[in-house]
Order: sequence, then structure tokens, then C-alpha cells
Amino acid sequence: MRLILAISLFLMLLPGLAYINYREFLENEHFIGPHSLIPSTSTDLNYIDFHFPSKALAEITCTSGSGKIYVIDLFQNKPVANFSFRGMLSAEFVIPHEGDYALFYRGDGETQCLIRFQREYPSKNVQNAYLLTGIIGSILLALSWRKEI
Repeated sequence: MRLILAISLFLMLLPGLAYINYREFLENEHFIGPHSLIPSTSTDLNYIDFHFPSKALAEITCTSGSGKIYVIDLFQNKPVANFSFRGMLSAEFVIPHEGDYALFYRGDGETQCLIRFQREYPSKNVQNAYLLTGIIGSILLALSWRKEI
């Protein structure tokens, strides 16, 4: 009976402990760059690839050059964002999930790009796992408490 009580309390506290650990991750600033990019052509592909471990709001800043910036999800092979700019670009886009991404540049002249991640969120699967863990812990605690009464 004490084992069930201990397990249920642990399962109830686990989401809170995970949130505390997640807050430490949020306090660190995450960024990529600055990287220099020359325009990609049909024969020469220049890009910045990066991996991010969760859903996030990202801010991209590019200076000099003019053209289009493309952000591609490499796992699903789908575009996440594209921006046109002349001289300077400052824009926000959402990284929809954990994964590998690439930033391509097509245009005139060399550009310098920096990506800064502002708000990171745990993925839906992680949130569901924490929720399910808390629910299971609460049910076990209620069952063990009912047997004691």
C-alpha cells in the first residue's frame, strides 16, 4: 500500500519537476549565427541547417543583399516561411515542431543572417505525456486513499 502511495505521489510531482527543468531551458538564449550566405543557384546550393528541440517562435535578421529567404522543414520537406527583402530583413516565424530545418537564400549579393529563438514550447507529445502521468498519479492516489478509509 505504501508503494502505491509513493508511486502515485511521484507521478503527481513529475510534471512539476519537469516544468522546473523546462524553465531552466527557457532562461538560456538560443540563437544560430550570424552566418554569411551567398546566393544559391541551380548548381550551387548554399544554406544554413539547424536543429531545434521543440516548437518555438523564431526571429530572423538578415543584413545586406536583396532577394528571398526560405526556411524549409527538412523532415517533411515543406516550407515553413519565406521572406522577400532588400537591404535588411527582420521577421518572425514559427518553428512548428522539433526537427531539422534549413535556411536558403536566393538573391543578389552576400547576406549575413542570425536566427534567435524567443519562445520555446514543449511538443504536444511531451505535454500529453506529462498530463497523462499526472492523471495516473491522481487516480492511484485516490484509489489508495479510498482503500485506507
